[in-house]
Amino acid sequence: MKILIKNKKWNVFLGNTVLECDVNQKEGIFFIKFEYGNKIVKIKSKNIDNTLRHLEEVFNEMEIHKELKERIAI
Repeated sequence: MKILIKNKKWNVFLGNTVLECDVNQKEGIFFIKFEYGNKIVKIKSKNIDNTLRHLEEVFNEMEIHKELKERIAI
C-alpha cells in the first residue's frame, strides 16, 4: 500500500485500485470518506493504520477473486 497526499486528498494505492479519500481527524477519531462503485463510503476509525491495512486486505482479496473468475471463464 502506498499513500500520496495531494491537495488535502489522500490517494491510497491498494493493489490495482486507487482510492481518493478525504481524511479528517477530530478528538482522536479519523473520518475517511471515498467514492467506490458510484457510492460514497464513510468510515470512522480510532486507529487509521489498522483500518487502512484492513481495506488493503479487502481490496487484495477482491482482486484475487476477480482474477480467479476470469481464469475459470476462459
